Amino acid sequence: MAKQIDLYLNSTIGLWVADNIEWNLGEVYKYNKDSHLPCKEIDVGTKRYAAISVHWPKIFSQTKIESYKFFLNIHSGLLPESRGMYPVFWNVYENTKAGATVHQITSTLDYGPILFREEVLYSKIETCRDVWNKVFTLEKKLFTDTVKMLSNFPDTLPLKPPSGQIGLNRKAVEFLDLKNNFDKLALSSSDRYRLKLALDF
Repeated sequence: MAKQIDLYLNSTIGLWVADNIEWNLGEVYKYNKDSHLPCKEIDVGTKRYAAISVHWPKIFSQTKIESYKFFLNIHSGLLPESRGMYPVFWNVYENTKAGATVHQITSTLDYGPILFREEVLYSKIETCRDVWNKVFTLEKKLFTDTVKMLSNFPDTLPLKPPSGQIGLNRKAVEFLDLKNNFDKLALSSSDRYRLKLALDF
């Protein structure tokens, strides 16, 4: 098994990670929606030690998942409750708990064994931007903690099965529908207020 750690990076935190990867021993893939080339598939039978995905927007193939002993994802929500796209938006809109999770990628989206899971506190008047800044800070910490744990190439990780209520697998189209139809939606005053906070990012 190749002792290396690959990175799959996207978005703001991906740029932060790219500046903090001196430790990395493997491939670094950066996703850009305007000029993205599909990441190459690792040859079947070539087993690598680990990879960390940071907000990668595409679903990994089973072949890709099985090419690593540990394939971890940093998710900007508490799992398994806040699954899918734009978890911080949904947290603010629905006034639910926010945080970040590091979990093993499996064939079931956002439902793999959990390495780290931490909550951030926020008030009912904070915007999505406010909460995202807190989550972003937490994700950087959890990324660093994950790197420290993997850097010694342990044979096992203290992964725990997900517990609690399984949330909806939120799709981007759900977010876009609310965003694009804000003025047309029949919402209560409290729901409209929360949606306004959630769309402030």
